[in-house]
Amino acid sequence: FSLSVPMDHVHQLGPEADKLVNNIGNFNIHVGSLQVSAVDYKSTEYSDFCPPVCAPRDELACYPQTSCEWCVFEGAPHCGSDCLLQETSRPEELSVFFPCLPDNMDDRSEQQLQDSFSVQVRQLLIDRFGEWNSTRNINNINITDRTITFSVQSSMQHRITPDVINFLRNMTTWDGFTISDGFNQYPAREPTDHTDIKFLLRFDPAYNFTEILASSFDQRRLLEDAVGDMAMANSALPPLLASTVANIWAEENVIPFTINKPPDRQDINMSVIAADFARSIIEVSILGTPVKPLGVTYELGFYSICPYNCSAIG
Repeated sequence: FSLSVPMDHVHQLGPEADKLVNNIGNFNIHVGSLQVSAVDYKSTEYSDFCPPVCAPRDELACYPQTSCEWCVFEGAPHCGSDCLLQETSRPEELSVFFPCLPDNMDDRSEQQLQDSFSVQVRQLLIDRFGEWNSTRNINNINITDRTITFSVQSSMQHRITPDVINFLRNMTTWDGFTISDGFNQYPAREPTDHTDIKFLLRFDPAYNFTEILASSFDQRRLLEDAVGDMAMANSALPPLLASTVANIWAEENVIPFTINKPPDRQDINMSVIAADFARSIIEVSILGTPVKPLGVTYELGFYSICPYNCSAIG
């Protein structure tokens, strides 16, 4: 076995080795019911500060190399300095939702996102647990339906403890977490913490807004103002949200519009608000006459925090 210390603590290496030598009689290992005690200690040369080069392809040639082991739990057996370790159970699988990831991406963009995710997760672990020597613990990174799944597994240089698993499972861990494909930043988010609602107000077919508004931009502006007034007067919509009414473009017998909340207001449940509004009494002034829609539908989304094209909202 070997001992190692950070470069700024090199002076501690000698004393730590001396402690082992002086306490050699207390070094015991257990194999089943058999206890074996160490009786002698032999030291080899100190390793250089550079990472070991574990080049031998032969198992017998691998072990004499300082800090090298024969890795057998990660595909083809090979000589390495940070082998993944066999877990008592399957490696822990986790997932993180990124609402703004594109539906389709080329192989290069996907690889950049996977690499960015691996680097940023390791930085999360460093920020929370301090020094984190291994780059091998984050594995099996896959992107499907705007969700990144991955597994964590112990390695020679760092073990995955229950504290690490609990930390990564906690959604607050991912607040402010972003990844990049080299051009765009993509934030992580709780899948049910929607930032936007798109409402569709469906009126009697007699109200053909395409024809009514075709010849008058002023009438379209008046209708937009009427939708805003309706939202501000509706008790189901908090004023903070009602003031964000946008993307009104009435066509045929439908008036769509959107509202959004500040991304950091996790206390505002957009799903509840959408359902309450859809059940409320709604009247929109059309050509000066209050008219109730025949029905209200809605879609929950993340339009305001994602780089969508305008056509994705209309």
